[in-house]
Amino acid sequence: MLIGHGEQQKKLRLLAQKGKIPHALLFSGPEKVGKRTFALWFLKMINCEGKSRPCGTCRSCNEIEMKIHPDILEVFPEKGEIRLGQIEGVIEKAGYRRVRACFKAVIVDNAHLTNIQAQNALLKTLEEPSEDTVIILISEYPHLLLPTVLSRVFEVRFSFVPEEEIKKALEHRKTAELSLGRPGAAIDCLHFPEKVKEVEETGKELKAFLDKDMAFRFSVIKKVVQEEREEEFLNSWLRLMREKMIDNIRKGENTACCCGIIKEIEEILLLRVKTNINMKIAMEKIATKI
Repeated sequence: MLIGHGEQQKKLRLLAQKGKIPHALLFSGPEKVGKRTFALWFLKMINCEGKSRPCGTCRSCNEIEMKIHPDILEVFPEKGEIRLGQIEGVIEKAGYRRVRACFKAVIVDNAHLTNIQAQNALLKTLEEPSEDTVIILISEYPHLLLPTVLSRVFEVRFSFVPEEEIKKALEHRKTAELSLGRPGAAIDCLHFPEKVKEVEETGKELKAFLDKDMAFRFSVIKKVVQEEREEEFLNSWLRLMREKMIDNIRKGENTACCCGIIKEIEEILLLRVKTNINMKIAMEKIATKI
């Protein structure tokens, strides 16, 4: 299901209609805003066997949806990293003759976790693209990719989706409110009702956290870390700071503090995946700056 991102959808459809399919694309933007969903939708569209593309009912569309299409290859991080062997393996497979698709495709999810050696191997393929192969990189942190890689991809940027668009698509106000502009998070709440309570509690916890003194903040951080809820807490905090920054801009007030905290939260979320960062200390450091 596509939710929001009308301009991005229009841009991708136009590329397909004109037959100007880039050999490599980068879908960038925050977590759970729909990047991977749109990547699969795009691959359905350029490989669809029906008249109205993507039809969603032909063999190709169904196999892509079920993740069993023989010509669609995916790479995911293993233990927080995408390694050289993974990229070399998928590049080799991409070189095989197509089974039946118009375009073979390679999706590299969380591409920012691709190590330098693997990025250099990928770069060779980007420099000498195959006419019938499309590579799609998906990343929350595209700035971590090599400049030479970025220079060879067509970037499609995704952002947060307005609450009303999520509500209209899912016909559920509560999940739209709790999603923080992330359709994927809203869908998670629909599929897993227990998530609704978790997100609501995190929101209340964060409000109390920001309203009280440093000792209370540190106690909340300790509890969040012990319960391994850092990601949800930090994402809620990040969204709140972005809203505060927009509000400050409207009022003509200084946004330096908000920008600094947003940057630090984003860095912690990334380091949490890539390293063994001490989350308690990192979160406490930010808490002292509010």
